[in-house]
Amino acid sequence: MERFIKVFKNKKTIFILILLLAFLLRFYYIFVVHPPERFIYSDMQGYYDRALKISHGMPQNIADSLTAPGTHYFYSICFYTGHPFLMLKLMNLFISILSCYFIFLITKEMFSRRAALIAFFISSINFLFIDFTGYILSETPFIFFFSLLFYLMIKSTKASNVSNKCIFLTLAGLCSSIAVAIRPGILIFILLFILWNLINWKKQKVVSTLFFVLGYLPIYALLTFHTYQLTGNTGFVSTNGGLNFYQGRSHVKDIRFNDLQRGFQFFFASPVAVQKGYDFNTSFDFGPYESSRLFEEGMKEVRKDIPRTVSFSLEHILDLLHTTVIWPSCCAGGSIEKVVKYFNIFFIYIIILPSIIPILTSFKRFAFSNALLLYIALGSNIIVAMIYYGDPRFRVPFDMFSIILTAYLLSVISFNQLKYNIGLIRTYFHSKKV
Repeated sequence: MERFIKVFKNKKTIFILILLLAFLLRFYYIFVVHPPERFIYSDMQGYYDRALKISHGMPQNIADSLTAPGTHYFYSICFYTGHPFLMLKLMNLFISILSCYFIFLITKEMFSRRAALIAFFISSINFLFIDFTGYILSETPFIFFFSLLFYLMIKSTKASNVSNKCIFLTLAGLCSSIAVAIRPGILIFILLFILWNLINWKKQKVVSTLFFVLGYLPIYALLTFHTYQLTGNTGFVSTNGGLNFYQGRSHVKDIRFNDLQRGFQFFFASPVAVQKGYDFNTSFDFGPYESSRLFEEGMKEVRKDIPRTVSFSLEHILDLLHTTVIWPSCCAGGSIEKVVKYFNIFFIYIIILPSIIPILTSFKRFAFSNALLLYIALGSNIIVAMIYYGDPRFRVPFDMFSIILTAYLLSVISFNQLKYNIGLIRTYFHSKKV
């Protein structure tokens, strides 16, 4: 028993065991339980088709501008190999494990190795992270690049000299543009980070913010040029902003688009609309990529009823949490649907809600240090939900910050008690030997 206790007091051993656990859980899920190639429909079908189109050098059209290009360009790498789905599964496996590792590093940099090991363990067994590795979706690559981005940001805040700070921020800016290419909503967080950096200019140095922007601009310029090539208009990374805004302002269930000019027809129904029983349907005689026109339609809904608009925005915050089924596994049926549903409920009460406690109990530490960035990241997700609409699927990547905060909380609460209990166990076994 003493040897067992010594093993688990060795932090390197604990780290290796958690790493092995993260690998085994994901390997079994991706290769046995939920291979991505068996679940190609809806959004997954879209990412698959676009990745295949890119790998075969086929031209894209305006409909391809609806989705940010990062995910299908990322997965197109797999289709240049002789075994695309094997490569895709291996990519999802390793970037998901690396995401857990970056969560470990972030927590270690900000708090302690003890908290980092707890965060590493929680993220490694988090079924919401594991589940998305079984799909061709944006969540797994986004979590990876977001965790890497945040790690680089934290390293920049702790850099001892301006040159190191500038290097880390240039890399963070580059990583930010890749993350935007996958999930454009992260731009809110990036803008808030730049603002935080400028507010703390004495410590963070104004010049370092310039290097962040310089790192960000090259890929972002390519992204906007990509949109221009597909649409003929200068625009954002993707053209689905207007669609999302209109859905959130109208609480529409089904939308049919009939673009007679191009001969395209589309049908959209958000998972939240289905789950919450919205019964309003509509149609438009243009395509969903006409983002500015859909923003106009959304603003018409806003002007119709301002109090309703406010209530919708507040409701979207709750939708990030209380809608207890996460698409697409909410439609999977069987045990996976139940595991996702109940694990999400468990995660909300055990991980997400407790993550609020640190700033309430240690306000000075969290409000006046780089630890505030954790709450800024969580807050940016809430802002996006209020503007567009809430969906627990869009919350999942941001769960890494709740994991880090709750891990810190657990490390502070539990360590002294754990140390005391281990002491009692050792005393007990020592007395037995005597």
